[in-house]
Amino acid sequence: MTQFAQSDATASHYLEWLSSDDLAGLEQTVSGFKNTSEADFARYFRYYHVERMRVLGELRTAILETVSSAKHDSRAGAAFRARFGQLRTLDDLERSVIEPRPDVDLTGEYADKAYRYSTIATAFRTRFENFAEPKDLECAVTAARIAVTHTPEGDETQATVLNNLCIALQMRFGRRGELDDLEEAIISSRKAVEVGASTDGGASRAAHYNNLSLAYEARYNRLGALDDNDKAITAIRRALELIPVEDSRYAALLNSLGNGLLARYERLSHLPDLEEAVDAAQKAVHMVHPPTDAAEGQLVDLSVNANDISRPGYRSNLCNALTLRYKRLGRVSDLENAIAAARLALPDMDLVHQPLCLCGLGIALTLKSQHPGADDSVAALDEALAVLNRAIQLTPDGDTDWVEWSIYLGDAYAARHASQSHQNDLTNAVGCYSKAAGKLTGQPAKRFKAAIAWARLCSTNDMDTALIAAYECIVSLAPLLMWLGQSAEHRYEQVTHGLGDVISEAAAAAISVGRMDLAVQWLEAGRGIVWSQLSNLRSPVDSIRAVNATLADDFERVAVALQSSNGHKADRHSLDPARTMPEVNASGIEQAAKNRRDLARQYEGLLEEIRAIDGFRDFLRPPRLSSLRAAAVDGPVVMVNVHSSRCDALILTPAGNLRHVALPCFSQKLAQTMYSSFLNELGHTGLRDPLTRATAASITKQGATSFVPRILERLWVQVAEPILTAMADMLPPTTDGTLPHVTWCATGHLAHLPLHAAGLWHAPTAQQARVIDRVVSSYTPSLSALLRCQRISTTSASPDDAPHLLVVTQANAPGWAPLPGTLEEAKILIRRFAGYAFVLGEEHATVSAVTDAMKGSAWVHLACHGVQKTTNPTESGFVLYDGSLTLGALMEESTDRAELAFLSACQTATGDASLSEEAVHLAAGMLAVGFRAVVGTLWSIGDAEAPIVADAFYASLLEQRRKFPTFSARTGAAYALHDAVACQSLESEGRRGQVPEVGAFCSFRRLSLYSGT
Repeated sequence: MTQFAQSDATASHYLEWLSSDDLAGLEQTVSGFKNTSEADFARYFRYYHVERMRVLGELRTAILETVSSAKHDSRAGAAFRARFGQLRTLDDLERSVIEPRPDVDLTGEYADKAYRYSTIATAFRTRFENFAEPKDLECAVTAARIAVTHTPEGDETQATVLNNLCIALQMRFGRRGELDDLEEAIISSRKAVEVGASTDGGASRAAHYNNLSLAYEARYNRLGALDDNDKAITAIRRALELIPVEDSRYAALLNSLGNGLLARYERLSHLPDLEEAVDAAQKAVHMVHPPTDAAEGQLVDLSVNANDISRPGYRSNLCNALTLRYKRLGRVSDLENAIAAARLALPDMDLVHQPLCLCGLGIALTLKSQHPGADDSVAALDEALAVLNRAIQLTPDGDTDWVEWSIYLGDAYAARHASQSHQNDLTNAVGCYSKAAGKLTGQPAKRFKAAIAWARLCSTNDMDTALIAAYECIVSLAPLLMWLGQSAEHRYEQVTHGLGDVISEAAAAAISVGRMDLAVQWLEAGRGIVWSQLSNLRSPVDSIRAVNATLADDFERVAVALQSSNGHKADRHSLDPARTMPEVNASGIEQAAKNRRDLARQYEGLLEEIRAIDGFRDFLRPPRLSSLRAAAVDGPVVMVNVHSSRCDALILTPAGNLRHVALPCFSQKLAQTMYSSFLNELGHTGLRDPLTRATAASITKQGATSFVPRILERLWVQVAEPILTAMADMLPPTTDGTLPHVTWCATGHLAHLPLHAAGLWHAPTAQQARVIDRVVSSYTPSLSALLRCQRISTTSASPDDAPHLLVVTQANAPGWAPLPGTLEEAKILIRRFAGYAFVLGEEHATVSAVTDAMKGSAWVHLACHGVQKTTNPTESGFVLYDGSLTLGALMEESTDRAELAFLSACQTATGDASLSEEAVHLAAGMLAVGFRAVVGTLWSIGDAEAPIVADAFYASLLEQRRKFPTFSARTGAAYALHDAVACQSLESEGRRGQVPEVGAFCSFRRLSLYSGT
C-alpha cells in the first residue's frame, strides 16, 4: 500500500468507527497515525486535496475525546497545523496545541514522548508566529526542553529535537533579549550539528547548520563580535553544500546567507559581500515560485529557518539588500525594486515579522524622498512615517528590535523636518532618538547609534539643553560597547570604529556651551576604557571586606577569573569554508568565550550589590570632576581635545581650578597631516624599523629632512606655545633653576606627536622657544591613571640606599636581530648601582625567571625587543629567551613594589593612531600592570646611545633620591629623563659647535615618559 493510500485508509477507518462504534476501527485508525512517518504525512498534506484535509482534521478531535492517553496527539496536531497552513483558520491552530506539562506521561517510551513534546513545541511556536502571544512562546520553550530531556543520547531524533529547541530559544531571545537564551540556543544547535552528522541525511543536516548560522548571527547582532558573523556565514555555506539546488529548502538557506553577508557588509563595507547578498536574496525569491507553504516545511524539518520562513520574508530581506546597494551605488532602480519587494511581501506577512518588512519599506521610502529630483518626495515621506509608526505599534515595548525601529522613525521625522521645517517633526524625531537611546532592553550598539543621532540633530538645531543630555547618554553607553564579557580584540575594535572621535565630539560640544567641567569628565570617561577595566579587576577590596567579607571574597574571585580569561583568542579558522566547523569539532575556544561572558555577568551583579552598600555608591565608577582635580598635585595636567569642529586645551591646575585655552589655528586635519608626515620621516630615516637599534651605531648620523623641523615648529606655534603662555602664572621660576612639571594628555593623532619636543629649533635664538626650555614633560593616558598612582605608597627605604634594580637583557633572542649594546648597558648599570642591581640575561632571562624577579623589584630595566599587539594589547610584551613576557601575564602577578620601568626597547611608547584614546602600547600597558612611572621610546634608538642615556638617567634619579626626602618615582623619573637628554644634547652641541640639528635632537628626545598608573 502506498503511503498516500495508507493515509486514505486511515481516514476511512475513522469514518467506519464513527458510524459503527467498532473499536477495531479505532485501533486501525490509531495504528495508521502511528505507522505513517512525519515525512509521509507532510507529502500527503502538501499534495492532497484540501477537502481530504478536512476529513483528517476532524480525526484529531475524535481521538482526543475517545482515547484517554495522549499517545496519538502528535501527528494529529501536525495535521491541524498543516491544514492551518492551507486554510489559515484559527480553529485549526488552536486544536493543534495542548499545554506542555512535564508531569503528564504521554507515553512510556522516552523517545516517543520526547518527539511528541517536540511537536507540541512546534505547534506553540506556529501560533506565536501568527498571533504574537508571549505565553505561546514560553510554552514552546518549555515543551522543547522537555523533549530534549527525554531524548536518549544517540537517538535518531536527537538532532531534530535539539534543533527545535534552538529555534524556540532564538525566538524568545528576539522578544526578551536575554543572552542566556541565545547561549543555550547555540549550544543546542552545535550539538544538533554534531549528532546529526551520524544520524541525519543531508537535508536535515542543512537545517541544523542553518539554525546554527542564525544563532551565531543573532549573537553577532547583540555583542558585535565579527567572529560570530564569520561563523554564521561559514555554517550557512556548509548547509548549502548539503542539499541540491532544486530542493525546496535551498531558498531558505540562500536567504540566510544573504542576511549574514549583509551584516558583514554593514560592518566592513566590502562591496563583494553586498553584491553576493543581493544575488542570494534575488535567487531565494525566484526559487519559491510557485509559493510553498511555510507550515509544511515546519512539519518536515521543524522549521528550516527560524526567522524568515516564507516567501514574504525573502522579499523583505531582498528589500533590505537592494536598499543598501542603493545607498552604496546610487542606482535608483535598486530603490524602486526594494520598495516593490516590500509591498509584495506585506500582505502575506505574519504579525511577528511584519515590523521588519514595514521598516524596510519605511527606510526605502525615506531614501526615495531624499533622492535628488524625486517628484513624489512629500508623499513618499508621509507614507514612510505611516508604515514606520505601524511597525512601532506592532512591536512590543520590550522587544530587542524596538530600538532600531525607533531610530528609523526618528530618521524619517528628521528628514521631513529638514525639508518642511515642521517643529512637531523635530520634536518627534528627538523623542524617537532619546527613547531609543534610553531603552534598557536595547542592544548597546543600537542605543549608541540612537544617542549619536539625537545629539547631532540637537546640535544642528541649537538645542543646547537636549544636546548635553544626548552626549551624557553617549558617554554613559561607551563602557557598554566595550563590555568586559567580550574579547579584548572586540573591545579595541569599537575604538577603531570611531568611539574615540565621538567622545571628542562630545567634549567639543560641551566646550561650545561653556561646560568645561563636563568636557573634562567626558574625555576622561572615554579614555583608556579597556585599560581601566583591566585595572579595576585588580582593585583592592579591603574596604568592602570590612563591611561584607563574603561579598568581597566573591568579587575578588570573579575579578581574578575574569582577568585570566582575557588571554583567549578567537578562532579565525572559521573564515575558511572548506574546513569542517571548528566550533563544533573543537569547542574549547567557544566555551572559553561563554565562560568569560558568564563571569562578566557575575561581576556586574556583584558590582551592583557592592554599590548598594552605604558609602560604596560610586565604587569603580568613572570619577567626577571633583575627584579628578587631585590629579594635578604634581603640576598642571593639560588635556588637549582634537575634533573636526574645534580644538581646545583644558588645563587642570594644582589649585584644583580648570582653565580653557582655545586653539583656533590648530585642526584635526592638520594633526592628521602632521602625524602622517612624521611617520613618513621616521620611516625614511629608518627610525620606525624595529631593527634600527641593532644595526645603527648612531642614529644621529642619519639626520632628517626638513619635515620634522616644520612639524615641531608648527606644534610649538599652534599648540604648545599658546598653552604654556596661558598658564604662565602656574609655572613660576624657581631659585634653583628647577623647571616646573607638566603632564600632557592629548587625543586623536596629536597623542602620537612629540609635544615635549615642540619648538623653534632652527631659530637664531631658540632660548625659551622650546617646550624643553620651559617645562619638564610627562604623558599620561588618563587622569584616572594619575590618581591611581597617587594612591600607591612610594618606597620606604632609606634615601641613602639605592633601590633594587632588575636588569633584563636579551642580546641574542632566538629569531630576533642581535642587540649587542644591551650587554654594555647592563655593565654600566651594575657599576652605577653598586651591588643593588640584579641582572638576568641571555638564557637566564626566561619568562618564569623574569616574572619571579619582578615581584621583588621596585625598579625594572628591560633592554630587549618589545612586541606590540594593537588588536589585543594584553598580548603585547617583551622578547625573552624562551618566549614573550606578555602584559596579560604580568597583570596576573602582584606588583605592589613596582615603581619604575625603563623600557629600553624599540617603539615602546608608540601605538596605533586609531586607538589614541586607549594608549595602546607597552608603556601604557606597564602603567596598567601597576608601575608608577614608565620610560619608553617613541621610535627606534641607536644601540650605542641607549646605554649612555640610561646611565645619565639613573645617575640623576639616584641623586634626586638622595637630595629630596619626599622623592617620588612618578615625577623624579620625568626630571631624570629631562636631565639625561639635556646632557646628551650638550655633548652633541660641543661636538658640532652649534645648536643641535633636528635630526640629532630626535635621537636625544627618543625617550618619552608616561607618568602614573
